[in-house]
Amino acid sequence: MSKAPLNILIMALADVSTNPRPRRLADYCTELGHRVSIAGFPMKTPLDHKRFYTLEPQPAPGRLNKLRRIVLKLGIALLKHEKLITLLHDNRWRTSRVEYETADEDFDLIFVENLYLLPLAFQIRKRGKIICDAREYYPEETGNDWKWNLFEKPYRNHLCARYMAACDSVLTVSEGLQNLYREHFGIECTLMRSAPLYREATPTPTPAKHIRMVHHGRAVPDRQLETMIEAAGTLGPRYSLDFYLTGPQDYIETLKKLAAPFPHIGFPPPVPLDEIHTMLTGYDLGLCLLEPSNVNLRYCLPNKFFECIQARLAVLSGPSPDMATLIQHYGCGFVSEGFQTADLMTLLQSLTQSQIDGAKNAADIAARELCFEQERKILPHLV
Repeated sequence: MSKAPLNILIMALADVSTNPRPRRLADYCTELGHRVSIAGFPMKTPLDHKRFYTLEPQPAPGRLNKLRRIVLKLGIALLKHEKLITLLHDNRWRTSRVEYETADEDFDLIFVENLYLLPLAFQIRKRGKIICDAREYYPEETGNDWKWNLFEKPYRNHLCARYMAACDSVLTVSEGLQNLYREHFGIECTLMRSAPLYREATPTPTPAKHIRMVHHGRAVPDRQLETMIEAAGTLGPRYSLDFYLTGPQDYIETLKKLAAPFPHIGFPPPVPLDEIHTMLTGYDLGLCLLEPSNVNLRYCLPNKFFECIQARLAVLSGPSPDMATLIQHYGCGFVSEGFQTADLMTLLQSLTQSQIDGAKNAADIAARELCFEQERKILPHLV
C-alpha cells in the first residue's frame, strides 16, 4: 500500500470487530498508519478507527413491507433503475444516512465486504478506488430455494453485472469462486484466502485412546452438520467431538437433540474471535466436512479451515476441491471419499495415531504459508 497515509473506508453488513476478514483488514490498514473509517453494524469491541458510520438493520418487515421489498427487487431486475436500489437498501439498512454523513469525506480507498453495499460505495466515492471483497458467489448464496431464484437471484445478478464489474479490483477467497465470477460475469478476481494471522504453536502428540475432534462456526441447515454427529456417535468414545456454534438457535437445538444419546459429543459455548486459536489447540482433528448443497459450499475455503491449521490440528474435509487441494499439497490432513456418514466413518476408522501426528507436523509447516501475512501481500498491488 501507499507509504503516505490513505483515507480508507471499510464497509460491511456485519460487526467488523467480530467478523474475521474485515477485522484483519481494518487492523492491518491501521497498523500501516492509514486513517480507517468503518461503516457497519454497531460494534461490540471498539477498534482504532477514525469515524464510524452506523448501518442499521431494520426489524423483520410486516407483510406490506415484505411485499414492498419483493416488488423493488423485481423492479431492479427488470427495469435496472438505480433509484429502486437506493429505496430498497435504505429500507433495509438506512443507507441514505451513511451517504449523508460521508458527504464531507474524500476516501482514497473503499473496501466493500458485501454485494449489497456496492451501490452505496459508488454513491460515496469522489475519486478513490473501490475494492469489492467477494467472499461468496453472491448469485448462488442460497441456491436451493425457488423464492430465492425468482426474487433474489436476478437482483443479485444485476448488482454483480452493474457494480461489481465496475470496481477497480475484486477479491475472492478460493479458486473455485474465481472461476465462477470469470465464467458468468467476465470478472477477474484476485485470490486472497481467509487465513488468520500466523501464530506460533507446537503440534501436540495425539492420545492413543482419545482423539479429540472439533467443529466451529455458523450452524445452518445447508451445511448438514448432522453427518458429523451421526459418524462420531456411531464410532464411540475413542473419538470425542465438540461443536462451537453460532447461528439460528432452533437449528442448534435440533443438533443437540440428535447428539443427546452420545455423551462424547458436546456443545461448549462459542468463544470470541480472539480466543478461537487458544480453544482449538486443545484438539487433534479439525472437521471441515461441509455438504456441497450449493455452489458456495462446493467451493468454500472457510476461516475455520485455516484457523485449525494455525492451531496445528490435522484437518479433515470432504472432497471439496479447494480444501482438498491444499490438504493434499501440504499433507496437513485427510480427505474423505464423499460427504455421507459412512464416508466419514470409514476415514476416521482408518486413521492411526502416527498418521494424525504426521498431519499435525505438516500443518506446522503449512501454517507459515497459509496465514494473513502471506495473503495480504497482494494488497499493495491493488492500490
